[in-house]
Amino acid sequence: MREAFFSKKVRTILVFCLFCFFTGFSVFLIGSPTIQAVTGNPAVPKGAISVDGIFAPPNIQTKSGGTSGNTGVTVGPSTENNGVPFSEVTLSGQQNAVSIWSDAPYRMDFSKSFHGRAYVNFGTVQADGFAFVMQNDSRKTAALTKALSGNDGQNLGVYGDSGSSAFFGVLVSTPEKKAIQNSVSIEFDLYANISGDNMYDADFPKVPHMAYSFPGDLNKGYVSNGSNGNNWTEYGGGVKAKVHHYSPQLLNGIVGNTIQDNTWYEFRYDFDKTSASFTYYLMNPMTGAKTPVTSIPWSDLSSALKLSENNNKAYWGFTGSNGAANGEVKFVFTQVPVDLDAGLKNDVSSGQASIVDPSGNDNYQASLPAAQYGDPVTMRSHFSVMQGEDSLAVNDWDTVINPTVFDLTKSVTNVQAIIDNKVMQGTVIEQDAVSGQVKVTFPGLKLPPGKAIDLQYTAQTKATGETQKTMLSSSIHTTELGNNTPRTFPSNPVSFWTHAEAPTQLDWDQSTTNPVKEINVDKSELTQGYQGTFLWNDSDNGEKVQFYLKKGNETIQKLPQLTTNGTPTQQTANFTIPNDKITYGENDLKVEAYHLDKDAKEIKEKNSLTLKLNVSGKLILQSAPSALKWTGRLAGDSKGTLTRDAGNTMALNVLDSREKDHEWSVGVTAETQPQTPFHLVWRQANASDQPITDTPIPVMNASSVSANNYVYSEEWKESEGVLLQSKEYLHVGDYSGKILVHWNLYDTETPE
Repeated sequence: MREAFFSKKVRTILVFCLFCFFTGFSVFLIGSPTIQAVTGNPAVPKGAISVDGIFAPPNIQTKSGGTSGNTGVTVGPSTENNGVPFSEVTLSGQQNAVSIWSDAPYRMDFSKSFHGRAYVNFGTVQADGFAFVMQNDSRKTAALTKALSGNDGQNLGVYGDSGSSAFFGVLVSTPEKKAIQNSVSIEFDLYANISGDNMYDADFPKVPHMAYSFPGDLNKGYVSNGSNGNNWTEYGGGVKAKVHHYSPQLLNGIVGNTIQDNTWYEFRYDFDKTSASFTYYLMNPMTGAKTPVTSIPWSDLSSALKLSENNNKAYWGFTGSNGAANGEVKFVFTQVPVDLDAGLKNDVSSGQASIVDPSGNDNYQASLPAAQYGDPVTMRSHFSVMQGEDSLAVNDWDTVINPTVFDLTKSVTNVQAIIDNKVMQGTVIEQDAVSGQVKVTFPGLKLPPGKAIDLQYTAQTKATGETQKTMLSSSIHTTELGNNTPRTFPSNPVSFWTHAEAPTQLDWDQSTTNPVKEINVDKSELTQGYQGTFLWNDSDNGEKVQFYLKKGNETIQKLPQLTTNGTPTQQTANFTIPNDKITYGENDLKVEAYHLDKDAKEIKEKNSLTLKLNVSGKLILQSAPSALKWTGRLAGDSKGTLTRDAGNTMALNVLDSREKDHEWSVGVTAETQPQTPFHLVWRQANASDQPITDTPIPVMNASSVSANNYVYSEEWKESEGVLLQSKEYLHVGDYSGKILVHWNLYDTETPE
């Protein structure tokens, strides 16, 4: 499968880029085996999903002299993600703190299980790091650290102050006060802060590492770096803070040689409702090497997020903060922890059947549903608004399909919206044959709460192409009626296969791939016609295959219809050319293969076999008597004309398979020695005996015998044909083979 299409619009993959301060690091290994010269995936992994509309606008706070850089949402390069369009959210600049959060409708819901998957690119430039954060801060999608003094990036945009403050021993503030409240963070720390005012990593200075903590909770999230236990005042003043790192895991040498290699690593997090278990890990998608799976206790997680006070939901997103450096970190979402299908769900059908591959297989299997090249395919989205929400004006339905599969030079058809069993015709306002974008509008379409609409259009696949997995991604842009608030509803892309008909392969035998076979054969060998075989295979499954044997435009034989079984094993097929269809000279025949489409129409395959059957004739003396026997003769019966031994009949067989001029004759001669006391004679019924000499005696010709399958046969009993004749009595003995007999075939009516 290859997908090579993109969009001008923000659509599929969210890449979260944090420019962070990174001034140096040291690598410490803690007993785990190292993996030398191993990197993650060098390309943006395929299978990314659309997150357009999931996230609120990013938050950016700059420190003194800081910049916001190019923070914002941009279109990712079309060379990535197999050409599927995607968006990059870049949070950059120097001396700043940044965050981005899921919008309220897309909060995590801990009342049910969910799964999340992101791919992380840690870049190559020095950076402080970032954090994946869940929170129920009162600022909601505006949550961000308030600790913006100094030029360190140790708070990663989520933690608070570098320490406590006190006045004459009176505690004024503690570090969690400026952190994002009611939060749980999973940090990816790339720089060890272990000196001066920056002591966050003093309890685990080995980097790069991954750990979780509780930024808004003093007791769980921080440890005093003072000398007086865990007191937050010392000598009348404040104390520097260390972050309490839970389950710290080193990354270099575990998932890769060095994670800052500008390749992609997989970050997985999962919540299982039944066991109330939240787990996460980082994995190298190329090797499968991963950190130990870490579990955050439910009691800690639920209390930190105050889930009971927030309907078991929490915002989720990413934070980072920069010092003087501007290293970049990217995130590519392939699975978000919310159900995008709850609002907008896609489907693809060919004919009346859905061809969506629910398992998202990476390799085509014959059992999978698929569209065939040349077929029309219908794209569908089901969109619903829950009770209690505002009515929506549907502005447009924005989709992306694969332009290498679909012929978007042809207008899509059947553009419809169906609501309450009523059909509304739509208008295509954008159709891009390069990017694959198809945008449709339905003027005046409004969707009340509790209602649903079905949107669809039909696109024509190209005539030919390669078997490949492709996707339908879509989003709906709406406006809330009454307050004119724009809303975008993303969806999970659905994958489906477009199948290139596997060609039916034909061979004469396993020793050659030459489709032309030439055979020279005598017409006499074709009395039962010509029986032949050929080999065929077709890797399609359940496809009807029909073979024809043709001579010119005439069908000689229609072979029994066969059904493919999805295996490439060669199978044998037999055919017969009837004798009456075979002529003298060159007979050119073809074996043609056809497959039946879904309408049982025969579609000719490109492969065929050619048989050149060169037919000729011949005239041969096929068989003649090899032994004439006169044995055990007594003196009294050794004079006169002697018959051959009992059972010593004689026969002649002449094969004449020539096309015409069937004239021939057989003559018999003998070589008699002067001292031989007898001679041979030829006796034919109703004729006088003739001495056999060196002058041929005609014994058989084409007009005297009828042919049976080109063979002329005549047989003589013991008292006919060649007989022995003696004028005197002979001595008792065996007289066989004393005179050499010749049988001569002539292509004339009489011997010459």
